[in-house]
Amino acid sequence: MLYELAAIGFLGIVVYLVFNRATPRSGTFDALARRNQFCNVLETIPYTISGKEVIFEIMDESCESGMPHTTNPTTIRFPHSLWKQRDSDRFKQVLRHEMIHLLQRRSPTAWRVQYKRWGYTIQKDAPAGIPRNIVERVRYNPDIADAPWAIFEDRYVTVACYKSVTNPQLRETEIVIWDLELGKQIEKMPESWPWGQSSPSAQQREKVAPAVKKSGLHQAEHPHELSAEMGADLSNQSYVPEGFREFLKMQS
Repeated sequence: MLYELAAIGFLGIVVYLVFNRATPRSGTFDALARRNQFCNVLETIPYTISGKEVIFEIMDESCESGMPHTTNPTTIRFPHSLWKQRDSDRFKQVLRHEMIHLLQRRSPTAWRVQYKRWGYTIQKDAPAGIPRNIVERVRYNPDIADAPWAIFEDRYVTVACYKSVTNPQLRETEIVIWDLELGKQIEKMPESWPWGQSSPSAQQREKVAPAVKKSGLHQAEHPHELSAEMGADLSNQSYVPEGFREFLKMQS
C-alpha cells in the first residue's frame, strides 16, 4: 500500500483537494480512486427552478469520474459532456435526480422522518461492530456525505464499497450488507425490504450489485439514492412507498 500511495504523489493529492469542494474523507481508497481527477469548474450558470435559485457548475470531465453530484443546498455539478446534451431526455432525468439531492440537503430533518417510515435511519458514523476492512472501502459519495451510513430495520447496514483494494474506481463498487444482529456480512436484504419485488433489465443486472439486483435500482445502498432514483422517474417504478409522491411535491 505504501508503494501505491507513493505512486499517487503528494502534489497530485494536494491539487485534487484544492480544486474539489466535495472533498472526500481522507481514506486511502478514496484518494486512490480520485488520483487522476481534477474538479476544475469550467463554467458557472445560475438558474431558477420552481422559484428557487440553483447553480449549475460545469466540470472537467474527470471530476468524480464524470458523475453528476451536488456540493451544497444550491449547487449541482455536471460533467461537460453531459451538459452538452442538456436538451436530451437523459440529461433531464439526471437533473431531476440531482434536484432531489438538493431538496435532501435543504430539509434534512423532513427527509429523515420520511425514511423512518420506510424503516431506515441514517447516520454520519459507522455503526459499532462494522469491520475495519469494510469501513475503509466505503466509497465517498458527495450526495450522501451528511450521513453516509444507512440502517434498515435497525439491523441491516448497506454501503457501497470499492471492489478493488489495489486499483479502486469510483464506478466499480459493490453493495455490502452487514447484519448487526448476526455480526456478519450477508448476501441479500430481508424479505421485508420492499424494493426487492421487481426484476431489472439485463443491462441493470450488470451494473447493480448481486445483493440488491432484484430491486431494479442502480443505487440501492442509501435512502438518499433510493428516493432520488425513484423520484427522477416515478412513472417507471414497480414500487414507490405510500405517500412518497405527495411528500416529494411538498418538498419541491
